[in-house]
Amino acid sequence: RDEEISILRRDFDSLAKDESSSLERHLFLISGTSGTGKTRLAETLREPASQYNGLFVTGKFDLNLRHQPYSGISNACAEICGAVTKLERQEPSRAKEICDDIEQSLESELYLLVETIPGLAEIIDLPSLATKRVSLSSSSTYEAKNRINFAFLRLLRIFAKHFFPLVFVLDDLQWAD
Repeated sequence: RDEEISILRRDFDSLAKDESSSLERHLFLISGTSGTGKTRLAETLREPASQYNGLFVTGKFDLNLRHQPYSGISNACAEICGAVTKLERQEPSRAKEICDDIEQSLESELYLLVETIPGLAEIIDLPSLATKRVSLSSSSTYEAKNRINFAFLRLLRIFAKHFFPLVFVLDDLQWAD
């Protein structure tokens, strides 16, 4: 895997060093058969992400959790919420800025995400959002799915804005619902 590690690190370093790339999103797909070290290869970006003051998070989809949509994404987002909690102790103003961005950008959709990512409830002020809560019960399944997908995308954009570079690893996508 030396060649793959070299390619991944080279591309990652060029993105992380370029200030203008913080506005861009890049996707690296690592594929292969089971047991070939795909997860280990992705893990090689953990240290460089922290060297650039970024964040490396992982979410793993599981065959036994197929009934829980977004489980892998939720797990990775929970790690980011943990990083925000840590920031509350180390850099309270930065943590507040992140939380304010989340609240302002997501408003009523925030409740949709809190059900899927319980860690969000630990970093934001839910009572202030109580009046903004909107139910999906009157929505069609298609509309509800679109709203939650859109909310996830907005949340990830906020996280990527505040934690650059953000390495967001999703493992075992074949089990994603």
